Amino acid sequence: MNRRFVLGLAYREGRTALRQVGLYLSSIALGVAALVAIQGIRSDLDRAIRAEARTLLGADLQLESQLPFSPEVLEWVEEMARRPEVRQVRETVVGSMVRSTDGEARFLQLRGVGGPFPLYGALSTDPPGAWDETRRGEGAVGDPPVLAQLGAQVGDTILVGELRIPILGTAPDLPPELGFQGALGPRIYISHSLLESSGLLGFGSLVRYRILLASPDPLWAEGVVEEARGFLRQNLVSFRTASGQAEFLSESVSAFARFLGLVGILGLLLGGVGVASAIHVYVRSRLPAVAVLRCLGARQGDLTAAYLLQAGVLGAVGSLAGVLLGTTVQQLLPLAMSSWLPLELQPRLNWSGMAVGLLVGSWVALAFSVLPLLKIREVSALRALREVTGPEEEGSRSRGLRAAVAVALFMSLLALSVWQAPSAWVGVTFALGAAGVLALLWAGAWGVTRVVLWWGGGGLGFPHRLGVASLARPGNQTTAVLVALGFGTALLSAILVSERSLVGAVSLETSEGRPDLLLFDIQPDQTDGLQRLLARVGSAGALQGHPPLALIPIVPSRLESVAGRSVGELAEAERGDRPPGWVLRRVYRNTYRHELHGSEIILAGHWWNDPEAPLPMDDVPRVSLEEELARDLGVWVGDEIVWDVQGVSIPSRVISIRTVDWARFEPNFYAVFEPGVLEEAPQSFLALAAVPPGPARERLERGLAQDFPNVSLLDLGRVQEVLDGILGRLSTGIRWLAGFALAMGFLVLLASVGTSRRHRTREAALLRTLGMGGAGLRSAVGTEYLALGTLAGGLGVVLGSLGGGLLTWQFFGVPVLWPWQGLLILGAGVIVVTGGAGVLFTGRWLRYPPLAILREGTG
Repeated sequence: MNRRFVLGLAYREGRTALRQVGLYLSSIALGVAALVAIQGIRSDLDRAIRAEARTLLGADLQLESQLPFSPEVLEWVEEMARRPEVRQVRETVVGSMVRSTDGEARFLQLRGVGGPFPLYGALSTDPPGAWDETRRGEGAVGDPPVLAQLGAQVGDTILVGELRIPILGTAPDLPPELGFQGALGPRIYISHSLLESSGLLGFGSLVRYRILLASPDPLWAEGVVEEARGFLRQNLVSFRTASGQAEFLSESVSAFARFLGLVGILGLLLGGVGVASAIHVYVRSRLPAVAVLRCLGARQGDLTAAYLLQAGVLGAVGSLAGVLLGTTVQQLLPLAMSSWLPLELQPRLNWSGMAVGLLVGSWVALAFSVLPLLKIREVSALRALREVTGPEEEGSRSRGLRAAVAVALFMSLLALSVWQAPSAWVGVTFALGAAGVLALLWAGAWGVTRVVLWWGGGGLGFPHRLGVASLARPGNQTTAVLVALGFGTALLSAILVSERSLVGAVSLETSEGRPDLLLFDIQPDQTDGLQRLLARVGSAGALQGHPPLALIPIVPSRLESVAGRSVGELAEAERGDRPPGWVLRRVYRNTYRHELHGSEIILAGHWWNDPEAPLPMDDVPRVSLEEELARDLGVWVGDEIVWDVQGVSIPSRVISIRTVDWARFEPNFYAVFEPGVLEEAPQSFLALAAVPPGPARERLERGLAQDFPNVSLLDLGRVQEVLDGILGRLSTGIRWLAGFALAMGFLVLLASVGTSRRHRTREAALLRTLGMGGAGLRSAVGTEYLALGTLAGGLGVVLGSLGGGLLTWQFFGVPVLWPWQGLLILGAGVIVVTGGAGVLFTGRWLRYPPLAILREGTG
């Protein structure tokens, strides 16, 4: 290889290549910027999570149970707490209605604390000193949103169960709530003594008991858990350590960041498609010069190496710009997120992420340049002496090499996807899906050009026929634009379908006359009084044909044995044979009833009122299990389960397995007993009622606060607001990412216009010389780009909708709902923007005098 010749040719022609390919490299730069920024922010979050692990958990070790801790567990805790370096604090969490004196009521998290809470992190209040008064039992302190939701101020009184408690202040720096629990409502802290006297910890209450432990030794908690793991499992106590919590959060952040990184891969992929198209046009324009150089003795290998060097250097320049942009975003993003991020980020340069971004971007630009550059290998010296076109000159010498390059491109996409995806399976699926969509779009572009060549626009006026014919012009970029725009449109369409289906799956049914309120913790001696209260406030029937208050019995139970194996044995079983911990530890709130609800479908077995249902065997009561619980427990129809109901062992035999639609606002349960078994067991009730917002709802809330302070009321509308808020925040972020991919497509469109500027300007000059006016030119270009937009938008919407529907059905297991309006708007938007871009740039081609363009041969 003549290195001096290769370097010189690459340098001399580099400026021409930069003008024609440079805009496409901005797509590469943005894709690299997304990767670098996401990798940097993930690193910053991981470092902050690990540094604040103890503050996030509030302890080194947290123990939790749904029932009061057993004497054995309390004795074990007290033995540890006797060590001078170990500190402990108790926390009791209960969800309950909290009401202001003005009548506002909200379902909030009520927490009773005592001792040196929190164990980690400073806690300041507004006004100062309110926290010390709260721990002494003089009032309550809450998250700042509490005051806004209750319409109250510091100093006002709130009704908590049977107590009236003054609001002493707010605590803006309470330990953050990172899980779903934090999305259900703000927190109010009171002392343990106040919580116990509120009447909210009675039978049937939704209570969680916690013990928080701390030690100066950072390895202490892991050692304790390792030694006492079996003891805690046998006592059905869940546990979390600060390091384990940090590891879980770090892995969650990493998985989400990798998911976002796939969008950066999409940006790089679309940029690579654009670069390949630009290199294709650039190479076609340089083929005569290459033929001349071949006549002068230049070797094919040297010429190919020179142009590959150009592509590699240009890709490195674009990638370097992306690295700089991504690093800037990483440094500035924490400032924008500081208002809602519960961690303080300290951005640092992520050198490994920057290096990876530079290498990946350069490789993608180079890899996608190889296929069009292979045309140079087909150029003979004879081309300089005759007029030929590229396709006629192409032979079969590079056919095998082209196939090898195509395979290498796919393997590169596969490797990048697996590297960036949360799991190898997701990466492979993503790569296959992306390659499939790209292949279908490419096939669509190929089919369009063949149809245009066959049809030619016959029957249309000359401007429109010219616009249609331009889709198959030599050197056209129909394929690049159609693939890039169609891919971005497909991604956004898939997200619209998935989002609409998921939102529909968690949308609680509400209509006139249907229940819109849930009342729970109703004690048996309160049912008649509540019936009278509902009658007074003017409630509608809970369900047609039912009394005004449909009572559902709730019997708290825990598992004692499953298929002859005790819970302790199952907790100590090998990992593959051990049910999930939540299945064994939880307190089940079972019920009994005659009917099968509309939200349930029998998958196996029979309901007890089915004539084909088997009679009880050995007088063992029959029970119906929800399918996921049955799968986790490893039981089926005919197996026996023994329940611990307030210390009484009650055996049961599984008679049926049900699938349950948990999104429907109906009383759904994991386990349903046949009537005649649990009626005498200690129980509470929940009820559904239909009380429209307004005076009737206000009278009900006042009546509950006055006569039934322990009864909590959950408003369906407010629950839906919480769900919509969670999905809204998630879908907004994903929509922005999909919009990023679509923006890459429009960037390829603009770059294609810029790349063909010289050819377009000269063509416009010729047409104007032949008598065609500006209106005709705009009509021709508008037809071409409207056709491109229609094809890209139509194919993208169809492919994306089908892909989104398949994703929703296979991965999420929910019915597919089609957002027709959103899909039509998206498709129309792509058409309008694409057509508008073509017409807009036509004006630039009309600014130059035709004579000057034809004389100089340049625009």
